[in-house]
Amino acid sequence: HMVISSKYINIGGIIQWAHMVTISKYINIGDIIQWAHMVISSKYINISGIIQWAHMVIISKYINIGDIIQWSHMVISSKYINKSGIIQWAHMVISLKYINISGIIQWAHIVI
Repeated sequence: HMVISSKYINIGGIIQWAHMVTISKYINIGDIIQWAHMVISSKYINISGIIQWAHMVIISKYINIGDIIQWSHMVISSKYINKSGIIQWAHMVISLKYINISGIIQWAHIVI
């Protein structure tokens, strides 16, 4: 299954994401969506050091990749990223602007 290893990921001011996966209440949606990696993209890139991404994904407002979407990388936009220079994942919600894609994928909330 998928868990978050730690809520506080700050090692010597260098933050490295090797494989980050999340707990989701909506992980099984018709066995169409498969999560390989979860990549967190932040608007605050410089938090008391260097943030290095193992798998870098550009945030896109358009996630239409055909009719059936199989996610190998999912981008999370965090609004709770800057807490005293420590990244806290308290209540992070994946916010997708396009929730209905060809009537296959529908998300209300995906809470980490």
